[in-house]
Amino acid sequence: MVERTPTHLELTVPASDVEARILRLGEAWDPRWRLSVDGEDVGEPMVVDGYSSGWSIDGGEHRLEVDFGPQRAVSTSFVVSMAGLVGVNARHAHR
Repeated sequence: MVERTPTHLELTVPASDVEARILRLGEAWDPRWRLSVDGEDVGEPMVVDGYSSGWSIDGGEHRLEVDFGPQRAVSTSFVVSMAGLVGVNARHAHR
């Protein structure tokens, strides 16, 4: 595993002897989870084990990146809000 947060996962999986395998995220199924395999978006997850988000991938070695789509908007608005607070504080400090 390379990196994991509650809304992002990066990892490299080794090659396998099987033709296809299932990546089970372990998070509740939600169509807003996205998987990129070697930089290519493979689309919405399927339901695995009755609840979890997952995808079918081939048996090759791959670099995988999983993201929860809505988190990008939250992160962007957090950065914009922080920049605004810094600007307001800087303006009041010079008075």
